[in-house]
This record gives sequence, C-alpha cells and structure tokens, in this order.
Amino acid sequence: MNEQKLIEGVEKEFSEDFVDADVKEEKEKIEEKKYKDMTKEEQRERNIDILLGIGFSRSKKNQNQFIYIEGETLIGKTFDEKNPVGSQFWGFKDKNKLTNGDITELPIIKTFYAIRDGKEKMPERPKEMAKREEKEQEQRATAMMIKPNAVIQDAQKKADTLYSVVEKQHLYQEIKGKKYLQLEAWQTLGKFC
Repeated sequence: MNEQKLIEGVEKEFSEDFVDADVKEEKEKIEEKKYKDMTKEEQRERNIDILLGIGFSRSKKNQNQFIYIEGETLIGKTFDEKNPVGSQFWGFKDKNKLTNGDITELPIIKTFYAIRDGKEKMPERPKEMAKREEKEQEQRATAMMIKPNAVIQDAQKKADTLYSVVEKQHLYQEIKGKKYLQLEAWQTLGKFC
C-alpha cells in the first residue's frame, strides 16, 4: 500500500510538471510572437513595455514620449499619430544631436531591439526602483534641456541683433522722446522668432 501511494504521488507530481510545462511553453509562444506579426497596437504596447522595462521613463511634459538618460546622453522615442509604434530613437550627447548610427550603437538601444526581437528576456526590476529611477530621469532631463543661463544668453543675442536691425533701418517712430516700433519692426521680430 505504501508503494501504491508513492507511485500515485510520483505520477501526480510528474503530471503536474507536464501540465505546468505545457502551460509555460504555450505562454512563451505567445510572448515570443514575432514582432512583425503583431498588430500596430500590439507593437506599440510591446515597445512601451520594453522601454519601461529597460529603464526609460515617460516624459511628464509629453505622455507619448519616453526618455532615457545616462551621463550626458539623452535618448528618446515618441509615439504619436504619425508614428503609432514609435518614432526612430532620437538623442543628444553633451547638447549635440546624435546621428542614427551613433544611437543604434548604444547598448541600451541594442538591448531594446534584442528584447523586441525575442533574442533576450526582459530584465526584472523592483517597482520601487523603477519609480525612483523614473523621477530621477525626469529631473535630469529637465535640467539638461533647459539651462536658464543659456536661454538668457541666447535671448540677449537675439535682442541685440534685432535692436541693431531696428536702429540701422530706422524701423521705429519717435513720439514725445520715446521710440515705438513700426509694423516692419514687428514683422522682423516675428520672422526672427
């Protein structure tokens, strides 16, 4: 009798393993569905899941944009009506735009495509870590994109150039000792901006 219980227990254990293996295998088949065979919506969701899984974060300014920052490098991918499965990756390093060739050589981009094409598995990250990283990346992205001194210096250069054009071409009218811009000055300003 003990032998019978032992045999039944072993059979039950093996049969559950086979069922689990079958379920697991079926699940892997679904997950490994070829990217090109997916609908646009499935591709979009897959791309977003991968981006978030490898460390990209959703931009707070544009919810359809995902960014990744490493050092002085900012990489992004945008989803919109024109690019429902995502635009090409774009990026900047030390405030200079990266070429497509430079971007495709980045390890994070290679990882994205390897996961998307089923060559690698998605890394697992604790949710707390992901939230903290997302917040830090957003703060760094904002700091990288908007440098107050650079914005002020740029605006001052433009204002000086515009002022010299207005003065040189006399695009103002003096009334009671004050200078008022004429239509042509405002048009120049509009073209300038």
